[in-house]
Amino acid sequence: MKRIQIGKLDRAIREDLYNMHAMYTDPDANERSFYQKYVDIVEIDLNSIPDNQLYQHMNEEECNEYIDILKNEETRFAVVSDGKLLDGMHRITSLKSIGEKKMLAVDLSGLIDPHPHMAGHICDVEYKSNKVTRKNKLR
Repeated sequence: MKRIQIGKLDRAIREDLYNMHAMYTDPDANERSFYQKYVDIVEIDLNSIPDNQLYQHMNEEECNEYIDILKNEETRFAVVSDGKLLDGMHRITSLKSIGEKKMLAVDLSGLIDPHPHMAGHICDVEYKSNKVTRKNKLR
């Protein structure tokens, strides 16, 4: 399984990840050391995300813009942690609109604890990590 250094991700994405890590998991975190960490790249099963979780407001033009974002190595990944999608629903909506079944994500399990009160569109998702297959049922 591939890995990527957090510091190699798009600046806005890595800063959001650090903020979630510091706010919800480790208030004493050091930003520099966080960016030096490596995380697994996992494959999300897009069929595990029900259509009613997708962004219904997105039109074809918006979907195409997000498909272009997926071509950039720094911005192509969704973000998951402990079986929860933390970021990437626009990209997932776009991929599902063209019939894709899989998507790559960075797995921040252990670095970000996905609390239900976190900002964003958090939902359950299935993927395989180095240690275990993450499979949570929607509640």
